[in-house]
Amino acid sequence: MPPAPLAYRGPDAIGSFFATVPAGGDLTAIRLIPARANGQPAVAAYLRDGSTAKAYGIMVLTVHAGLISEITGFADPELFPAIRPPGPGRLATPAMPVKGGSVAYDEELADRVRAVLPAAEAVTERQMFGGLAFMLGGHMFCGVIKDTLMVRLGPGGAGRALDRPHVRPMDFTGRPMKGMVFVEPEGLHGTALQNWVDAAAGYARGLPPKQPAPTGRKRR
Repeated sequence: MPPAPLAYRGPDAIGSFFATVPAGGDLTAIRLIPARANGQPAVAAYLRDGSTAKAYGIMVLTVHAGLISEITGFADPELFPAIRPPGPGRLATPAMPVKGGSVAYDEELADRVRAVLPAAEAVTERQMFGGLAFMLGGHMFCGVIKDTLMVRLGPGGAGRALDRPHVRPMDFTGRPMKGMVFVEPEGLHGTALQNWVDAAAGYARGLPPKQPAPTGRKRR
């Protein structure tokens, strides 16, 4: 589930936003635990419920010159297994599995994907889901995780894709993510990679456009 890029400036706008989050913006009801996601600092948010705390969401922090310049939020507790945050009672900071000190993805496959991206459209790149994601109109539409292609096709398209060989649900959190599938390397030969990327881009074009995140890298 890609995040929705939103921006709030000024105390009134920020106050209105906090009023929409759980506990009506009462930060004393929310416990933030340090974590790591996509090779970046992050916090796992737990919402207090009486004497217990329930997983709520993950906030990934982009830091420049020692200051937080961007917060990417995922209000989905199902993503917690992907970053393995400590429970609210433990403060050890876990880390994402990495390869060569960076996000783990097959750079050769990433280059192959770049070669077949829509040439006339602004596509950006972002580290996401423990790999590399490609964004079109602000929406993640395909990416690379390890040596596997990740494509976003929508619920209907993903359902049909699962009938094809070398395709499986995108289930890195332990539960399938709706509308998204993994295509194994065996299913990416010849024109197959181009076809998958085209199908994912076609789905993204039908979504409402969003402002691309400033940390993405625009292709030239």
